[in-house]
Amino acid sequence: MVGNYRAVAFDPAGNAGNGSVWTASFGSDLIEIDLDGNVLNQWPVAGQWSLYGLALDPVTGYLWGHSGGGEIIEIDKGTGLVTGRTLPNPSAGGAQGGL
Repeated sequence: MVGNYRAVAFDPAGNAGNGSVWTASFGSDLIEIDLDGNVLNQWPVAGQWSLYGLALDPVTGYLWGHSGGGEIIEIDKGTGLVTGRTLPNPSAGGAQGGL
């Protein structure tokens, strides 16, 4: 696992509707676990993020992560890939943080 969980997002539709939690920590893999702590999915970091905050978009079902570059990136939870959609850092020059 990733040790200290800095980025955490609950997915009520995850694990076939039983709920799951997505988590990561800085340069770690993105991991989905069920509510008992069993790993369901694990996507390698591949240098695409350094996550400190995660949120689930209830409309699209994608994850948004506050990445090391300061911008907020959209991640496809089905593939673990960054979609290319970003939002600017809400605090110019500031450090990454939660969502």
